[in-house]
Amino acid sequence: MKCKPFFALLLTILASIWLGEPVVRGEEPSGVTERLDADNFSQWCDLIRTRDSELAWQQLPWLASFHQGLVEAARENKPLLLWVMNGHPMGCT
Repeated sequence: MKCKPFFALLLTILASIWLGEPVVRGEEPSGVTERLDADNFSQWCDLIRTRDSELAWQQLPWLASFHQGLVEAARENKPLLLWVMNGHPMGCT
């Protein structure tokens, strides 16, 4: 079985959690220690929670069909991205 880099990264993160080693070494963000406990649970939630700036892609004006995209791209003289995927949803093929 051949795995994509994302799957390898996921395995690295899970292994580091299992073994108790931090994934990223360096300065700890906003006073949060690398160990999760009852005292710092809310700090971890704030650190992990998705921010509005990370959801900007959801504001893109998506079109209902590929044909509509072709027409609009031709009218505006812009490229059109067609993303097609075939395979395992976790990236392992």
